Amino acid sequence: MTNNEKIRQIEHQLAELEDAPETRIREKIDLLNKLAWLLRDNDAKRSFALCNAAYSLSDGSDGSDQMYQAGIAYSLRTQGFLNMRAADYAEGLTQLHEAQEIFESLSLYDGLADVFFAINGIYFYLGDYPQALEMVYKQMEAAQHIGDRHRIADANNNLAYIYLAVGEQEQGMDLLKRNLPLAQEIKDERIECAIYIKLLQGYLEVGDYQSALEYGFRGLHKSRELGNKQFEMRAHGWLGQYYLGINDKAKTISHLEKALELSRKREAKVFEVLSLINMGQAYREFHQFDQAIEVLNLAEMIGQAISLKLNLFKCHLLQSEIYEELGDSTQALHYYKQYHAVKELVFNGNADQRLKMLQVVHETETAKKEAEIAHLKTIDLQQEIAERKQVELQLQHQLELAHALSTFKETLLAPVSTQHDKHRLLVDALQPLLKHIGASKAYLYENVDHPELGFSSRLIVDAPAPGISSSFDNPDSQSVIIPWSAVPDENRRRLAEGQPVGGLVRNLFAAAPSFRDYLLNEQHVLSVQFFPIQINDTWWGYIGFDDHIHEREWNENDILLLNTAVGIVKSTMQRWWAEDKLRELNQQLEEEVQKQTSELRKTVKLLQKEVNERKRAEAEIQHMV
Repeated sequence: MTNNEKIRQIEHQLAELEDAPETRIREKIDLLNKLAWLLRDNDAKRSFALCNAAYSLSDGSDGSDQMYQAGIAYSLRTQGFLNMRAADYAEGLTQLHEAQEIFESLSLYDGLADVFFAINGIYFYLGDYPQALEMVYKQMEAAQHIGDRHRIADANNNLAYIYLAVGEQEQGMDLLKRNLPLAQEIKDERIECAIYIKLLQGYLEVGDYQSALEYGFRGLHKSRELGNKQFEMRAHGWLGQYYLGINDKAKTISHLEKALELSRKREAKVFEVLSLINMGQAYREFHQFDQAIEVLNLAEMIGQAISLKLNLFKCHLLQSEIYEELGDSTQALHYYKQYHAVKELVFNGNADQRLKMLQVVHETETAKKEAEIAHLKTIDLQQEIAERKQVELQLQHQLELAHALSTFKETLLAPVSTQHDKHRLLVDALQPLLKHIGASKAYLYENVDHPELGFSSRLIVDAPAPGISSSFDNPDSQSVIIPWSAVPDENRRRLAEGQPVGGLVRNLFAAAPSFRDYLLNEQHVLSVQFFPIQINDTWWGYIGFDDHIHEREWNENDILLLNTAVGIVKSTMQRWWAEDKLRELNQQLEEEVQKQTSELRKTVKLLQKEVNERKRAEAEIQHMV
């Protein structure tokens, strides 16, 4: 079913619910939210109106007494997404984080994936690629949790966009081409269209104009076929860049003007700025400097209003280069400073040396100007290479973490039956994670009622790094069973409430000096990070990680990785519990069947005996006759 068919179907269902009783209000809210989400690309105003109506019905502001949390969350998701598109990032983030909190509490992973998709978009447009990448991983995790192939394909696209944005065209395009068969297999034409347009961009950036044009026309045709003005706008923008590359002025301006027209009709400020910058670049190439300055100034004004750093620094660079060509060194320097001010925010670069040297050029106006500028460009290129390498290292680390989590999850999928095998499997899964976070040991404690120590935690899994001894090697170790009365009450309270606990041992256990000194002096533990495990709404125990080398606070990336790993362990333990329960029930059923079969055999034997006796009696009577 196409999007348009889905839209018509939901509109028909809503019409039938127009005079429906209050008992069906949630059904109406769900339909309003579904329709708003489907319309997000083509009719933003109507989409806003629909999700606002759903929100009003869900939070009771329409006069009803009850709140419908899921209805509120899906409404906020769409509002946040639309505000991301409208470049109202502050409002969008507020709505999306509120939706995220509700979705997490209700375990609604489809909504979570959409929320992370939209937050990724905000960070991407702001040029914060590490944060955008983190959101993509969360989007992927949520989509995979429910096996939603459409949302998985969306996450793949977003990861490819980040690759392209940081200059990794080969990896980005490879991911897009691998994602295309998936989009076609699941018949998601929206994602398929997005891939065509991004491949148009990628091939342009690597100079393959023939392939760029092929995918460009595919994207334009598909966007028109779907009636998707959002993607049609993007296709025109990149096709304009294609024709600029082959110096076809008429088609360049035609496509760019169409992209600008669509962006204004849709009030898509981000793409309006991008279209204006592209037109400025085109006018500059065609030596129409007045028109170029006019559209770039407009792009600058709109971009500053919506904090669009990603495209602002490109705009300032073009302005600087145009004024330099016109011989206006004052304006060239002004915009060059603006270019670096914004560029540093996006890429965390350091352009002090180039700026100082350009100021010298401006002040002296000597005959060495061209040579100096060439020298400065070399320095800038070196700085940009260093910046890209830094981004690549960050991306590589993120990808290594993602791969480590994937391996961790796959390891825990191995079939096991005994407790010993389960504990061994957890050790095998946890140990490879240690090197990625610089931890010395990982362990799993289960809460127990000890006959002598009272409420305690018992060590059941110990996974040390190479060179670190296991607590199981010393049967008398106090680390095997730890009474909760021996540790600070605050630590126990926070874990029981589902909160992680971590930090320096000397601070975290300051209220329990005896246990603190035991950890520091006998176990040589300097820092810890604990994550509670809740199973069936009960605090079951916790997973912990030690650092025997450094005193440190665990950073956000490490905590994110560990928290995800803990979530996988929780799911695995719940699966094991369900499998054990099923195995127990099967055993009981088998025993019952065997019992019934045995009784049936006895009954059959008795009946057979009785039949034989009757036959014998009948034979004797017959003989007597």
